[in-house]
Amino acid sequence: IDNLLEQAHKEPLSTSTSELLSFGVVGGGPTGVEAICSIRVYIKNHPRFSALLTHCSFFIIEGSQDVLNGFPEPLKAAAKRELTKQKIVFHTNEAVTGVTPTEVATVNRHLSYTILLWTAGVVPNTVPVDPAFDLTSPAPFPVLKDTIELDPHHFVAGDVVSTEWNGEKKKKNGQIAIQ
Repeated sequence: IDNLLEQAHKEPLSTSTSELLSFGVVGGGPTGVEAICSIRVYIKNHPRFSALLTHCSFFIIEGSQDVLNGFPEPLKAAAKRELTKQKIVFHTNEAVTGVTPTEVATVNRHLSYTILLWTAGVVPNTVPVDPAFDLTSPAPFPVLKDTIELDPHHFVAGDVVSTEWNGEKKKKNGQIAIQ
């Protein structure tokens, strides 16, 4: 993210700068909501990059009916109010149907992004992603090929992550991914 912000900081602020600064999250659970909010707060509070905030866009794609699905209604309502206040757009009831290096697709829309963080839960829909997922894994969800950074613009966190460290397979959960 710092490299992206540094690049945008060096360029004159324009439409192309806005195209450079689109941040997306797939998964509207606690990991996804916290991640997208943390990215926004990081940019807002950064001494050199805070001026870029008005040129940034932020979105969440969630396959279920609501962000923080399964949490108490007052918590979900407060989260949605805060996301709206922070100008973080959330698209619910929209399962991802495809991902390219610059765009994520749902049945209803195609969203361009510069950084996409995949935080979807343990049973996401099958997604045609190239090249970093091992779709032959017996796991009931896409498993990364021994990395949590797919390339400079694709990152995966949360309970969808599988990784190997020093030859040992790690559990597929967000706590291990954070470590």
